[in-house]
Amino acid sequence: MINQPSPGGMQEMEKTYELEWEQAQRIVISADLLATAKFQLKFLAAVDKHRYLYEGPVLNRAIDRYKNYWLPLIAQQDESSTVPLLVPLDCEWIWHCHRLNPLQYIRDCEREFGRIIGSRNVISTVGEGPIPLESKEIWIKAYPHEPFEIDYSCSSSTNDNHEEKTEITYDLVSAVKRQSSFFDQVSRPSMNDDNFLNYAVARYKGFLHLRRRNQEQSVNIFQVPTYDIDLIWHSHQLHPQSYSEDLLEILGRILPHDDTDSDRSKGKKLDVGFSETTKRWEEMFGRRYWRAGAMYKGNAPAAVVTVPPPLIDIVEAQNPAAKLEVNLDLLLPSVNFIEVLLEILEIRNLKDSRKASLSVLVRKKQPDPFFNKRFGLPIFSESGEKRVASFRCEPSGDLLLTVVANLSSTKLSLTRRRKLIGKALLPLSELVDSSPDRCIDLWLNLKTKTASFQAVSLRVAASSTCKAPGPHSLVMAAAPPAFALGRCFTLQSSPSPRQNPRSTSVLDESGKEILCIRTRKREVVAEWRPSNETQVMAELRNNVWAFPVHGFSLRLDRANKEAHLYELKGGTHLVRLYLGRKLEFDPRTCAHHRTDENNYITAVQFSSDHPYGRAVALINVKSAFIKVSEDSFLLPAVLLTVLLRN
Repeated sequence: MINQPSPGGMQEMEKTYELEWEQAQRIVISADLLATAKFQLKFLAAVDKHRYLYEGPVLNRAIDRYKNYWLPLIAQQDESSTVPLLVPLDCEWIWHCHRLNPLQYIRDCEREFGRIIGSRNVISTVGEGPIPLESKEIWIKAYPHEPFEIDYSCSSSTNDNHEEKTEITYDLVSAVKRQSSFFDQVSRPSMNDDNFLNYAVARYKGFLHLRRRNQEQSVNIFQVPTYDIDLIWHSHQLHPQSYSEDLLEILGRILPHDDTDSDRSKGKKLDVGFSETTKRWEEMFGRRYWRAGAMYKGNAPAAVVTVPPPLIDIVEAQNPAAKLEVNLDLLLPSVNFIEVLLEILEIRNLKDSRKASLSVLVRKKQPDPFFNKRFGLPIFSESGEKRVASFRCEPSGDLLLTVVANLSSTKLSLTRRRKLIGKALLPLSELVDSSPDRCIDLWLNLKTKTASFQAVSLRVAASSTCKAPGPHSLVMAAAPPAFALGRCFTLQSSPSPRQNPRSTSVLDESGKEILCIRTRKREVVAEWRPSNETQVMAELRNNVWAFPVHGFSLRLDRANKEAHLYELKGGTHLVRLYLGRKLEFDPRTCAHHRTDENNYITAVQFSSDHPYGRAVALINVKSAFIKVSEDSFLLPAVLLTVLLRN
């Protein structure tokens, strides 16, 4: 049992919390961390399009070019020059990873060049705006026999004929390996929100202030950042001169960045360090350390290809004149979701000797496609067990919190083992409309069966991300499900297909038909309501399904080497269909319909922006449950579902 302070003591604690937070925010950082963080996200996305830079011969050549071409070139440049120096992408990637070990980078620079090599007067190929021609010519004039840009798709080898210009002994291959997974952790909608990033900068200052206080109090813990703090910490290190000067001013020493430990198992260094950091943070600031959109997501889903496929140049089976100007995405409302972290902190005014057996059941009062189940959480002040729930839901409605006492008798049924204490509603608007940091810490009065002099109340803390567009969820069923799924499909099969072809009706939320898809032996026809205009959406030609409206064809790929079943291609469109849940629909992130993977087909679209693929639709061919994350792929996903089921 954790002792609760008196009201007067609580006020003093609140003042202490705010004082510590204010002191943390007085920390001066000489670099623009917000702008650097935004650029870093864009840069990491550009590198991820060239995954040969993560390992193998291309990585080895990039390291060679970085050590023997880029570093000597930038070292001899005068930072006061009016012409900025352009850095090749491969060299910038190695430079990025090198700087994320600030102590090693500073030692290497001072040994090789007598000073810290900074990033002032350097521009990136990933940056916005035109690139001055003379910036690129600096490299060309310095190295006429070494191309500015390498071929990222071939097995490039290191040039062994040049002179070794630097003696950097730091293991850059291992450094790259450690950083190659970071992009997956930070590539989420929350990281592109200005409010989220601004508060991340404030939390980074809190992180440094906590380190300062730990030093002053001789508290030795391995301080572990959340991913929003880590993104800003990386951004600071990308300005090595500023990082060095700022940290010497704040801590009296340069803070190392230890990324060598990746074991998150219970009781290991990372796990213990994170728990201790959380405890110290919340004791010092009275704020939650865990933050929605900033926590570890788990291992990245497996890639579906190891080599990006070539894009299609020739339009197949296209008939633009026949295209009917009806777009299914106009008929579907936009779907948004937020990520929520919820923690139950305390309960008060409850006269019960069994408080340690209390738990809180959480569900959404109005279930939605993202959150339609129930889970339990302990109350931290009573159990001493810190647990935080993470889930996605639509940013509207209420969370229903039900406090129950768990009875010890095993002879009772599961429902009778729980004694109802009371219920409370947490409106999601409290999160969505809260301050820019989207964090709340409040008391909710419970509605109980018995009246009491003092209201029983529950203290909850929660944080949420900004709204983000979610996939449309569609289903073919005899009746609409218990909660809204965007639009509902009803499958109607005739006992006599020759007289009445099998049809699939697309209904709006009121049950009114807006589209009917009819499947015949060699074609699929769409009929729109109320105009009754019809259009052939797919037709079988020489064992290949052609989609004349969309300009691509569907064929079985018997010679594939990447385990996909079908290819949907034409023009610049290339979509491959894979068995099971892949990429964004990996079971790690997709909580719906946990059944046999053989029931699922994932549609993965390849493009210049996503050379390794982006999941645009998930089809459960058994239940006809469809998730579509790309509006332009809504109608093709419906047509594919009809064809695959037939």
